[in-house]
Amino acid sequence: MKKDRVLSSIIGTTVVPATTEPFVASDKFIINTQDGAPVKIAFMNDEFIEWFGNKVENPFPGSILRGRDLLQDDLHICQISEMLGRRRKTVITLTEVYHSMCCHATHSDDSSVRPGKIFQALDVNGVPRTIYVRRICNKFVIRAHKADEYLLGTINYRVLSHKDLAAVA
Repeated sequence: MKKDRVLSSIIGTTVVPATTEPFVASDKFIINTQDGAPVKIAFMNDEFIEWFGNKVENPFPGSILRGRDLLQDDLHICQISEMLGRRRKTVITLTEVYHSMCCHATHSDDSSVRPGKIFQALDVNGVPRTIYVRRICNKFVIRAHKADEYLLGTINYRVLSHKDLAAVA
């Protein structure tokens, strides 16, 4: 019996430019929904703040992220982490997460809720964590999860990674 696919084919790419300065998470990931905020962040869960709030990354050489939509709903974080972690290059940086949010924030559309994005990044201690980012009414909600958590309502979320993940059966 053939299993249903979990990921779509590639539906988009994002070019993340090189940087010359370190990326300081506490300078970028700030709850601020005021006009003029570079990225309007309305909420970050406690886990995101604990695991990523003090992270500093070296200047970034640049990358291309590839996005695929999740085709199944209500996946366990382990399933998503397994898909994202199948290859070493699928772990992305906070620089890339933030750049993706900046790009997402500049897209204006009529919908008040946009599908979210799922990333896997290393926390301040080097532990892989799953991060999901969703834009609601032009403000971002950011959550980080352990591998033993269940993420509800993930259908059509976009999974971003460096490598071209084969559509998982």
